[in-house]
Amino acid sequence: MKGRLTIIGCGTSRIDLPPRHRQALAEAEVLAGGRRLLDWFPRFAGEIVEIGTPLAETAARLYALAATRKVALLASGDPLFFGIGAHFTDPPEGLEVIFLANITAAQQALARFALPWSEARFFSVHGRRAPLPWRRILGAETAVVYTDPQRHPGVIAAELAAVYPPAGERAAAVAENLGGAEHLVKGKLGDIAGREFSGLAVLVLLPTPAQGRLITPCLSLGEEDESFLRRDNLITHAEVRAVVLAKLRLGGGVLWDLGAGSGSVAVEACGLCSALTAYAVEKEPQRVAMVAENVRRAGLASCHAVQGDILQTLERLPAPRAVFVGGGGKEVGAIVSQAFSALRPGGRLVASAVLLTSKERLQNVLAGFRVEIVEIDIRRAVPIGDGRMMKPDNPVTLYVFEKPGA
Repeated sequence: MKGRLTIIGCGTSRIDLPPRHRQALAEAEVLAGGRRLLDWFPRFAGEIVEIGTPLAETAARLYALAATRKVALLASGDPLFFGIGAHFTDPPEGLEVIFLANITAAQQALARFALPWSEARFFSVHGRRAPLPWRRILGAETAVVYTDPQRHPGVIAAELAAVYPPAGERAAAVAENLGGAEHLVKGKLGDIAGREFSGLAVLVLLPTPAQGRLITPCLSLGEEDESFLRRDNLITHAEVRAVVLAKLRLGGGVLWDLGAGSGSVAVEACGLCSALTAYAVEKEPQRVAMVAENVRRAGLASCHAVQGDILQTLERLPAPRAVFVGGGGKEVGAIVSQAFSALRPGGRLVASAVLLTSKERLQNVLAGFRVEIVEIDIRRAVPIGDGRMMKPDNPVTLYVFEKPGA
């Protein structure tokens, strides 16, 4: 006898269930879900499975039941929109898994506030303890954030206003207990901050007016050096960093930031490209800790501080589409060669050098794959007497390599 697993999106209330969803429930021999959703169906006569954590064990158990029986798994909202359905997309061979979509809490919330959602951006902190991606949330024209009891809308609003104070003036709204005893709130983000809400709530950031004070953060590109924790001024300075990021030709995939120093290149790269995962490699523990703190401040879950000797660490990292070599000392030539070998076809590697010895080593490595050498010479105005003069920074030379496509 062959069974199946049907994952049913329940919407925001029982009345959201269309006939096909109800039919799947009527045919089910096993009903699984969280306690709140199971309570919607007190008359179910078959076996009840209250799911819990870890979800891998839950999935294995439901797969085993579904091998011979018809199992229905209840999911809030839509199963594949920040939902439990993501844990069931790779079932055992031969097992049929059916997803029944439904309306999401985000859609309901935006409907309550008469907001088009085709251009909205969606985020979730529900059950997650990753850093809040504040720049992406605040940079969205319309943003919807799923919350939970620990990080409900009042907590999230306070986090956003703390990390970027002008956002306290941003128009925002909260939709609480959708489908039940609904409670809708509108006001400024700063007014919502600190208020108490249930875990069944979403925070909505409303579009900003075209005129008046800028209350959205700027693009993460060439941020001031003071934005980053650093030691012994080991940082790729803002203007050089902007050029490096342009030469790397960022996109979805993996970036290696080798000899990362403060991790500023990795942090800004992930801030610019949400589809990018970065690994910032540093040998000294104190610098690794600073990189980790800079990542936390930036609100990034896709940027990772890695401690270890560069040459011994690379084989443990996933293949990159882009590599930046900002350090390495006497081993810089070997580092560039090894990293280039791991680079995906079509990818780019950029190495920077200030010391003549480093420039000499980079001049003589992978010459056949080098596409350009660029020297960046920055001068800054500094006070002198009653006036100002231009004082040069040390020039930085960039060596840009590209791996031929397959």
